[in-house]
Amino acid sequence: MLNPAAFISNPTGTFGTLGRDVIRGPGTVTVNTSLVRFFHITERYRLETRFEAFNAINHSNFSNPAVTFTSATFGRITAAGDPRILQFALKLHF
Repeated sequence: MLNPAAFISNPTGTFGTLGRDVIRGPGTVTVNTSLVRFFHITERYRLETRFEAFNAINHSNFSNPAVTFTSATFGRITAAGDPRILQFALKLHF
């Protein structure tokens, strides 16, 4: 948890003493996968079937904390990435 009381605004026209990239967010784990199969109908036509899974393990990927000092949500994580997304597709090649 980020303690907002540990930070103060620097005077106007001066640089702060906080180093670069000292506030780090949570890591990201993404596993994407796909399965593709072709079915030959005739010599000229073939059917492609495709199944795709994005974030297949359904891991929660949280966004970085808010770093705007004057914000009411300073230091809080208020968003997350997409959940598992599955899609299936058929495509006729001719």
